[in-house]
Amino acid sequence: MVMSRALMTRGVRRFCTSVRRRVKILGIETSCDDTGAAIVDDTGNILVESLRSQQNIHLKFGGIIPPLARDLHNVSIKSVVAECLDTVPLSEVDAVAVTNRPGLILSLEVGVGFAKELCRSCPGRRIPLIPVHHMEAHALTVRMVEKKQISFTFYCHVIRRMTLWMWFHGPRKIMAAWLHMDES
Repeated sequence: MVMSRALMTRGVRRFCTSVRRRVKILGIETSCDDTGAAIVDDTGNILVESLRSQQNIHLKFGGIIPPLARDLHNVSIKSVVAECLDTVPLSEVDAVAVTNRPGLILSLEVGVGFAKELCRSCPGRRIPLIPVHHMEAHALTVRMVEKKQISFTFYCHVIRRMTLWMWFHGPRKIMAAWLHMDES
């Protein structure tokens, strides 16, 4: 699962200003054939993560079958997120981030739907929902892994079931130069 500090929007920081602890974000990823969740803090430390891969099932068919991927996400998502919330309870989560594009629409719907329900499930508390561009998160991972800021503008070439060339002028300021998707 890929997340970056770029997900820390001003709104989430404002939401947490009265709290003197690290901001914690639950990330949910279901863009293709893996169901993933992680909780990170605002310094990029991964506090807990969980992943269920569908690779061995899809290999039998020679590629990803979108309705099957959706069904397998539906089977896995509750337990994957629960594993993370066993370590960091939902009461300590300040926001939920979820991949909402690009990816297999049937798979994305599972993650987005689950994230929305989770945000609504806390009585008396509004948990912010952060939409995440999957490819932007990949490109900005260097900020979390290397623990340093990167200077904008930069060019990025991302390959994984899709090929994307992007110009990054800043977080959420992307210009896609070319995109090819493998919808196998």
